Amino acid sequence: MNEKKERLVYVGLKTVIAEPMTYGEHCADRRMGVQDDRVNDEGYQVTYVDGYVSWSPKVAFEEAYRLADGTPFGIALEQMKRGGRIYRKSWNALGQYVVFQAGYPDGIAINQNTSDATGIPRGTVCKFRPYMMLCTADGSFVPWAPTVSDVLAEDWHSTPIVLKSEG
Repeated sequence: MNEKKERLVYVGLKTVIAEPMTYGEHCADRRMGVQDDRVNDEGYQVTYVDGYVSWSPKVAFEEAYRLADGTPFGIALEQMKRGGRIYRKSWNALGQYVVFQAGYPDGIAINQNTSDATGIPRGTVCKFRPYMMLCTADGSFVPWAPTVSDVLAEDWHSTPIVLKSEG
């Protein structure tokens, strides 16, 4: 008897570089033979951050991706949580960006500044939850929370995510 597996819904989020081209052009570019009658189908040659290259039909690609000339905060947030730096094109100060700080789930010893602010003795180990940090125009960092305008804006950008090497 063939047991039916539960089907789950997934939402994908990837940053890619794409070039419009037909399936035939993709096959020629990749030096592979065209194996079916899709030679004139419109689509995109897609390069992923790990260097993998594939081809995607135009309709499927355009339903899954949007041009990175500005994205909603939710997409930028996911990119930030994966290691990207995010920023708004409309910010007045150049060079500002927001990063994800994983916090200190196992705890870290309180320094003198934190002791003075909280009254907790210096050296006490305290856990810190994840938070967002803004790198300001002068290069200093400050904890950051978005405004309603930030959350609703669609002019967010992110720097490329650099994959962390193993080892």
